[in-house]
Amino acid sequence: MRPEVKQFLREHRKDTCKVWVYAPNYFTGGAEEVCSVRLRETDRPELSEANIVYGTTTFGFSEPTAPMFAVDDPDAEVFASYEDGPPACARKGTDFYLAAGNVPALLWHDLASQAGVHLYTDIPGSLYADSRFVAFQTVHATEITLHLPFDCTVEELFDGGLYRTEQKRLRYRSEKGAPKLFLIRERH
Repeated sequence: MRPEVKQFLREHRKDTCKVWVYAPNYFTGGAEEVCSVRLRETDRPELSEANIVYGTTTFGFSEPTAPMFAVDDPDAEVFASYEDGPPACARKGTDFYLAAGNVPALLWHDLASQAGVHLYTDIPGSLYADSRFVAFQTVHATEITLHLPFDCTVEELFDGGLYRTEQKRLRYRSEKGAPKLFLIRERH
């Protein structure tokens, strides 16, 4: 990480939640320089092929990876560990540390929730939202509920249908994998 990026984070993003993955700043000074969660390089090479357990799901690298890191910070809140091993993911202040990069959707959802982000849905998928549009696509469900930050009427631009939210919820039915693109027509 370049020095000006580190400085920017220290000066302008110290109160912003940040997610650090695998080996932040490893080659240019170590994780402690950027991430408040203290890490240690693990002396257990078998962890490079171990899964990280988060609730009922597991994740990890698909190929052996070295070095591997473990959380070594008594002040950090551990929320996932290697199978039969040391802590792998933790939060301390505004920093989240994840020891592997292929993070499951459930964990991203939970991290966003802890960070105070508005969550549009609990369903895994691809979502885009700005002040005029909301787009969503998933292969996991056909009954969709999107949680908007306000009540409104939207037009679905692919099929032309009009929808009105109820209690900030946009509910619709979709074929699995079919994208929807909504134009926000009127706020209520």
